[in-house]
Amino acid sequence: MLVTGVLGCLMSWVSAMQINVTSPVTHHISSNSKAVAQTIIAVVWYHETKQPLWWSSVMMVVCGALLYAVIRMSEEQTNKSNHDNDSDAYSQKTQTGGQQSRALFSNNKPPEVETDATISDQSQP
Repeated sequence: MLVTGVLGCLMSWVSAMQINVTSPVTHHISSNSKAVAQTIIAVVWYHETKQPLWWSSVMMVVCGALLYAVIRMSEEQTNKSNHDNDSDAYSQKTQTGGQQSRALFSNNKPPEVETDATISDQSQP
């Protein structure tokens, strides 16, 4: 029972660290993917038979997690290239003494983080 408590505490600590590094959505998807992987391993290990509907639901979760990972990777690549371009433009503006360089970094939040100000800015024509 002591081992279970220690492992549960460690898992909670690792989950909190993961949320600090990634986002709550990414943490949730990775937790669900881990649970599905454990379930698939258990079904294969114990030679259980499952209905086709069960397998289709498991495959939907796996495909959704893979799709999320691919989209996040492409967004990070796009954000990285945009940030590199913004950094180049920022250094050129600061070298020439331009004051528009601050506008380049005005909305530097991840795509899943939207504030009320961001939403109201998008709704105005």
